[in-house]
Amino acid sequence: METKNAPKKRVIVAFWKNRKIDSIEVFSNLKIFCETYPTFSYNTLNNYLGKAKTPYENSQLFLTRQELITKPLLKKARSIQPVVNRYLLASHDEGEQNLDFWLASEPESRIYAVTKLASEGMEKGMKVDKCKIQKLNMKD
Repeated sequence: METKNAPKKRVIVAFWKNRKIDSIEVFSNLKIFCETYPTFSYNTLNNYLGKAKTPYENSQLFLTRQELITKPLLKKARSIQPVVNRYLLASHDEGEQNLDFWLASEPESRIYAVTKLASEGMEKGMKVDKCKIQKLNMKD
């Protein structure tokens, strides 16, 4: 964990000018970069990339030291708020809540839900036993 006085983590970023593929490379420190590319001198690059000094640049490479971002820059408020409903188990009536929901919905959505539930309970090719169904007229 970083504290306020702890040094910030930095990485070495190499921008290769002549490469079309893998033109940007990131190294955790300068020593690993110099071990990977032994043609570059660690001491020379360290002089360039010191804390208050300029990036190193030649005809094939632009080398800089950048601060590593480990936390979000902006703390945004959570866009999706969790929905939590708490009820007392002894006094909560889920049946009444369901009835209120279905009475508030449109008749088309209620009919769709009933036919969907009925079709899920039936096997393919099975017909509805109509002697158990009562037709009721809906009042306007």
